[in-house]
Amino acid sequence: MRHALACGQRKASREKLTGSVVRPGQSAAAADWGKYVIRRYRAPASQLVPWLICSAVFILIGLSVLTQPSHRVGVGGVILAVLAGGVGCVGAALRLTTNVTLTPLEISYRYNFRRRAIPWASVESFRVAPAPGWGNWSCVVVDMRLRGGVRLPVVGTRRYVRRIMAELEAYRAGLAALPLTET
Repeated sequence: MRHALACGQRKASREKLTGSVVRPGQSAAAADWGKYVIRRYRAPASQLVPWLICSAVFILIGLSVLTQPSHRVGVGGVILAVLAGGVGCVGAALRLTTNVTLTPLEISYRYNFRRRAIPWASVESFRVAPAPGWGNWSCVVVDMRLRGGVRLPVVGTRRYVRRIMAELEAYRAGLAALPLTET
């Protein structure tokens, strides 16, 4: 009996988590479409691994200083150790949370702990452009009607970015065939 009750509570809490949220100016049918995630793009391993190694080094430096006796390190050393560990944690979190997500309603992306959304209705085209501050790496630029070009935070080789751009265009073409009915 307790097991069945616990399963029912878990199911109810799961329904709350996956339930759709109706935004202002949005119909309930559109909110139902918005909960389906079609594709999520993250940084490739060639970029993720060096960032995580650098973050781990900062965390290990911070921990190694904190394991020393306090009379050797002093207050300044402890403060620097905590700052080094914090920089390592924030650096890892920044890189791990950067992604681009496609849903039937929008292209949403996270970069520097901020979430932005681009509605599909405002997207005109996609193009490949150099990523600012990344040397020879490229990124996808979404050309929009009123805002101009928005750079998506997925950076990689030109071939990798062209493949992502082709998937974005194919998804947008398939999205036009799906009817979004209002109820």
